[in-house]
Amino acid sequence: MNTVSYLQLGLERIAIVISILLCLWITGVLLTHFQLIALIMNPYGITLMYFVLYLSALLIPQLLTQLGLWVLSAFKGIDYKIHFSPKLIAIISTIIIGLALSSLLIIMSSGWLYGFTESIATTILLIDLLIATGIAFYLHRRIRHWISVRLNHQP
Repeated sequence: MNTVSYLQLGLERIAIVISILLCLWITGVLLTHFQLIALIMNPYGITLMYFVLYLSALLIPQLLTQLGLWVLSAFKGIDYKIHFSPKLIAIISTIIIGLALSSLLIIMSSGWLYGFTESIATTILLIDLLIATGIAFYLHRRIRHWISVRLNHQP
């Protein structure tokens, strides 16, 4: 492997760690400053806002990594094509599918959460999130295999 390949692998791993830390930070903000009544009153706006925040936390570090590799390769005089590994695409798409499913389940269940106490409503929302996470993990291998076949890589 050449230096650019090692650099790409290292920077992609750093970007994944940064993405995970950003997602954990957003989750921390969500858990500490989130009011359940706001979700019940405006489920579409709240879930869409957090979906966009999570999506940007996942994609921006990866795109900045590819841009940085492109710039570094230009300084070294190497022709570099922007390339995403199938594993990385599968991880990001699985997380996005899990977030989308979570948003849909939250939006669907928020309509009938009016009569419950806040603790029961929170439990219902956590069950929704667990269901969506389970479906996303189930789909991860299928997505990774499909992307690998499409990109002619080994799974």
